[in-house]
Order: sequence, then structure tokens, then C-alpha cells
Amino acid sequence: MGDRNASVNPQMLARQYSPGDVVAHVSAPQYGLRVVAVWDGIGMVDVLSAMGQKRIPVEELALAGSGATVPPPVEADDSTDVQWCSVSRGQSDRNVQKLASKFLKQGLYWSGVDRRYRPTRTEKSEGVRLCPKCCTPMRPTRYKRREGVTERLLACPSCLFLIKPCDIEGEA
Repeated sequence: MGDRNASVNPQMLARQYSPGDVVAHVSAPQYGLRVVAVWDGIGMVDVLSAMGQKRIPVEELALAGSGATVPPPVEADDSTDVQWCSVSRGQSDRNVQKLASKFLKQGLYWSGVDRRYRPTRTEKSEGVRLCPKCCTPMRPTRYKRREGVTERLLACPSCLFLIKPCDIEGEA
């Protein structure tokens, strides 16, 4: 038998409540709770009961029936200000994009044993290698001569990251 709550979306559930509504907790449906604030972005509702104000997940609430004992209406004062606390989708999308960009591979990245690096698709198409540490374009440089042969490297001018071109996959 599958999980009954597998397809429950707390953000959508939270949108059915508004401040001033009377709801009941699933564990005690005979007692009504008054909604003080709705946090649809996190799927939570602030409710007021005889014991005080509390934040409860919307999955544990239902609109109260007519038989529920209801607390008195909330008077607007500084301590219990009735409010709707919506999280805009635009801000949420920007935050998600900002977080996801931290995990995208911007430049060369370590891909195998013996410090082998793999270029990203944009690096392959543009032919410019970016530093794995700071994403600055790397420049070719000469390191030292051994037995009459100059050893060539790619160097980052800002953080001084050095790599041999032979350690990059797909380059000689």
C-alpha cells in the first residue's frame, strides 16, 4: 500500500487558509484554532489557541466544523498582528537559481585519478580554458627548461593556479 501523503503539496495546501479562519488540528478536532498568519512558502500556519500562538504544518490542519470550540476573534494589537506572509515565486526562483549556480561547473573540473581535468562544453566550443578555482581565463606560460625542452603550462593570472595542458582531457 502506497504512502497516502506522497502527493501532498504543502504550499498549495497553505493557500486555502487565510488569517481569521478557524481550523482544527487532526489530533484534537473538537478544539478550534484561529489562523493568525499563513506562511505559504514553507507550508506553515500560525494559529492562536487558548494556550497561545503556535506554528503548525498545514498537513496537520483542517478547516473546523460547526461543532468545534472556537477561540475569540483576534483583536489587532502589536503582539498578535493578523497577517498574510506570502513568499513570492519570483524571489523564490531567484534564490533557487542563485543556489543552483553554486553547483554548476563554471570551468575546468577535476574528473579522474592523477589530477586529470575535464573542460566544460563552453570551454570546448570557445577554446578558452577557465580556472577551476576562480573562473578566470587561463593563459599559456612557460615554466622551465629540462634537457633543452621548455615545459609549457596554463596559468591563472588572478589566483596563480597552474596546470599542464596534458592533464586536461582531450588536449595533447
